[in-house]
Amino acid sequence: MSRVKLKNICDLHIHAYPSLMERIGDDIEIAIVSRDAGMQAIMFKSHHESTVSRAYHTSKHVPGIKVFGGIVLNRTVGGINPFAVEAALKLGAKQIWMPSIDSQEHAKVYGSTGTWGYQSTKLSLKTTGISIIKDNKLDEDILVILKLIKKYNVILGTSHLSEFEILELVKKAKDIGLNKVLITHPFWKPPCLSISSLKKLVKLGAILEFCAGTVYPVPGYGNIYTYRDAIEEIGAEHIIISSDAGRCGKSLPYETIRVFSQCLNDIGIDEKKLEIMLIKNPEWLLDIN
Repeated sequence: MSRVKLKNICDLHIHAYPSLMERIGDDIEIAIVSRDAGMQAIMFKSHHESTVSRAYHTSKHVPGIKVFGGIVLNRTVGGINPFAVEAALKLGAKQIWMPSIDSQEHAKVYGSTGTWGYQSTKLSLKTTGISIIKDNKLDEDILVILKLIKKYNVILGTSHLSEFEILELVKKAKDIGLNKVLITHPFWKPPCLSISSLKKLVKLGAILEFCAGTVYPVPGYGNIYTYRDAIEEIGAEHIIISSDAGRCGKSLPYETIRVFSQCLNDIGIDEKKLEIMLIKNPEWLLDIN
């Protein structure tokens, strides 16, 4: 196999400094190396704060690449907080993520919020996990947030929710006509979804975010053949590839994606499908080009 050509790709899932956890570089450093590698757009995700202003200032310092941000609804921004969501959207957020390290499912899997075992926020204040379900239905504030996301036509990211929560969220998003629903790293845990579950979500209109960093030895939750099979069964038109890079145990975002894409190509995913997942679908989600 020849080396795959990866120009003008987009990465919607990058972690950078400032962060409460170790990162491979800061916003500006990562934007520079991403631009110089030929990427056209990146998005920063933080478990602790909105990255919208960070993306704005990075764009000012690093011309030649589009830089986006969003907000994750963890405790440090007030949890399921419509006010934080609306403010982020007005400032230019391109993705609103459901709780990640503070989700109830995350705490169930790892024994606590704020930790994976191999890394932690090390915050002294402890909290219980957040669920988007109350009294067996979606939290009323979630409904408000979904309407805001629809109004601004941005991405709803499922983050670290449980399979049940994701299904209920995607159903409601479909009901209200919210088009850009992204299932965050479905083979990572949480949510650790099966291909059959992903097919159900795609039928409801969701897009799948396959994260290259999941395959790295740590966390080691992904298998390249599982991704290959999912792409073949579900279709590249329903998938994007992101890096979920930034942790020091992974490569820089572009290289994380390059190796993942090259491996997929080596085992049968052609460059046309890679282009759909790395360029066409992310461009649609971001409203660029």
